[in-house]
Amino acid sequence: MIKIQPDYYENFRCLMGECPSSCCEMWQIVIDEKSLDYYNNLDTEYGKHIQSEIECCDGEYCFKVHNGRCAFLNEKNLCDIHCNIGQEHMAKTCRKFPDFTVENKDSLITGQSMSCPYVAREIVTHSGRVEFLSTGKCSTQYENTLLDIMYEIIESVYETASPTPKKTKMLLSTACEKQKQLFEKFDVEEFFIPEDNKTIWDYCDTLNSLVFLTNEWKETVDSLSNFEYNDEDEKDFLKYLGNRQQEYEQILVYFIYRYFFTGAGDGNIFLPIKFSVICLRIIYLIGLMEYKNKGSFSVEEQIKLCYTFSKEIEHSEENMDIFLEDIALGMI
Repeated sequence: MIKIQPDYYENFRCLMGECPSSCCEMWQIVIDEKSLDYYNNLDTEYGKHIQSEIECCDGEYCFKVHNGRCAFLNEKNLCDIHCNIGQEHMAKTCRKFPDFTVENKDSLITGQSMSCPYVAREIVTHSGRVEFLSTGKCSTQYENTLLDIMYEIIESVYETASPTPKKTKMLLSTACEKQKQLFEKFDVEEFFIPEDNKTIWDYCDTLNSLVFLTNEWKETVDSLSNFEYNDEDEKDFLKYLGNRQQEYEQILVYFIYRYFFTGAGDGNIFLPIKFSVICLRIIYLIGLMEYKNKGSFSVEEQIKLCYTFSKEIEHSEENMDIFLEDIALGMI
């Protein structure tokens, strides 16, 4: 098996109480069976406290949430379980965040989610091309072919990509050709590949159909729904960004690497690539909107936009299902 990770993976450090958007806020944390069993058998006063802050949600046990915060996020924005009984007794989700893993028959794709502010900064400010470090070997022709395609797509991002929707059409055209090659070479069931002809307002229709975690994000989407721009606005924005246009390359590479192998099982690589492109376009258009409205759009604002977008979209199973279905149906 081949194991792959981006070159910034080992740099991670939790910002803890200094984090501007805690992973213990705005969502409910599911407790794994091993941790739940430990909590239920912890015969101490603190154990009783933990037990009182657990509830069953749709068949899964979760920590309760109070005013948008996990019951164990204390006044210093630190995990109270970590502070009282040690990191090893945190729920698995908490111990592993922001790591993600996509495991296939002969490949293990690992990385870190952009919903974490530290990781978002690593991605947005990464200098030069991201290197993907690997150990082991992939012995299946199908997965080796997928790896070759993923690396080729990422290479094309660094060579030709631009955040503008017109430029990213080229990337989708390449993805379409690669998908057709998979149809021909392997036993992959063919499916409808929708045209890339949607607009900002189509994207907003999908965004408005999702669940909003925060009012701030809802206000951003509302503003985007009413946003109008022209070619000159884009030229001004890209000139303002200058070398910072590479931020969008890094964001797109993150999404492609994160989701490419999620379609490996049924051979659908076009869907995760189009998802990645649409995510980039939305992030770009929000940046363009902010720049047009106030004449500036800083690196810090870009980082915040990235982890906010990721938290709102990527970490909601319901939102991801709707988003991907709309892409598959050609609605966006």
